[in-house]
Amino acid sequence: MSPSMLLLGGGLLLVVGGTLGLSSIGAGSHERRAVASSLAAIRTLDGLPDDLAVDLDPSFVRRTVAPFAARFSRLGHRLSRAGAAERIQRRLEIAGVPSGWDVPRIFGAKVLAAALLGGLVGFYCVASGTSPVRAVVLAALAGGFGFVLPTILLYNAGEKREALMRRALPDALDLLTISVEAGLGFDAAVMKVARRTRGPLAQEFSRLLQ
Repeated sequence: MSPSMLLLGGGLLLVVGGTLGLSSIGAGSHERRAVASSLAAIRTLDGLPDDLAVDLDPSFVRRTVAPFAARFSRLGHRLSRAGAAERIQRRLEIAGVPSGWDVPRIFGAKVLAAALLGGLVGFYCVASGTSPVRAVVLAALAGGFGFVLPTILLYNAGEKREALMRRALPDALDLLTISVEAGLGFDAAVMKVARRTRGPLAQEFSRLLQ
């Protein structure tokens, strides 16, 4: 492998590392403010019974993974256009709010996917002897695609869910009409539809009752 290819590979790694490093700078002051409260919490835990101390002790994931996820989320929010959080929240609602997913996690997934795809494509280009300029362009394109990939997947999930609701709507309306004509109140008829049907439309009827 030529020296220029080695330099390009090192440069790409530095860019990715620098990007992640910059995302952590903004959290520095917050972490310093949290040190005092953390020490106070430790002193408090020392005086608690063992069973309570175990319950209050943060898990490994919360202590190690969660701070990085929060930094990815903030960086993704800064790199997105204005109003992106509102649009993502709307798409999450259309997709039925998948379990464990929210706006901050989508932003974090966008940054992580961009870093992974950009780094993998860049490494492949360097290993295959691609010219430096072409390798940088392809890595940048892959990173951009990775950044929008979670939004595309979320949009597709919402479209599939809407299609299922459209297919189930005629039967649900028939049941709703029959229930009302049988003497049930509208809210009771909606509850009956929510209980007798399955799928995303039944979930939306349940949300309506709530």
